[in-house]
Amino acid sequence: MTADPRRPGAEYAGALADLLPTGAAWPRDPDTLLMRVTGALSDYWGTVDSRAHDLRDIEGFPDTTTEMLSRWEDVAGLPEECFTDVDQAVEQRRYLLRKKLVEEGGQSRAYFLQLANELGFPDATITEFSPFRAGRSRCGSPIWRVGSQKYRMFWTMHLGAVPVTYFRAGKSRAGRDALARFERATVLECLVGKWKPAHTLVRFTYSLAA
Repeated sequence: MTADPRRPGAEYAGALADLLPTGAAWPRDPDTLLMRVTGALSDYWGTVDSRAHDLRDIEGFPDTTTEMLSRWEDVAGLPEECFTDVDQAVEQRRYLLRKKLVEEGGQSRAYFLQLANELGFPDATITEFSPFRAGRSRCGSPIWRVGSQKYRMFWTMHLGAVPVTYFRAGKSRAGRDALARFERATVLECLVGKWKPAHTLVRFTYSLAA
């Protein structure tokens, strides 16, 4: 049981009636005009009480806020620049708010793979590059291991299959629609590019959906 329960207008009416003078001119019968007026006035305070509890119990937490979501976002410095052109649902805005408030950050493979998973790419993988090293590399190593020292600064995030929209006669329009189109993970690419180790360069690859 909550220590501060919601109080309806009837409880405020009783408290207000207790503050009124006593005597024949101040009847307490519920059917009298005085008590009906007292009850009507107290309904307002019941509404105020309920709204106050909503603001504390619902709007006071980033997981449930709706009315004050924009205020929370102002405090957290949202929206992120990566989302300025994205039409976000309330649930996605709450997710980003929670992430911004509690996120400790990271620059490991696991961190970026978790980020990809949260943004809808559970099959993402990461390839890190390195130059050929005598004593550690060997003949037959993949070509990406051959090169200069600068390749140590490169890594690739493979985002797996993405759906492709093909040009279709009768549905697509010549001169406007491409022969084939797929949606890039613009938000994920932006966030990874923003949060990656500053000395590295990252590229993204996609594969076609079966």
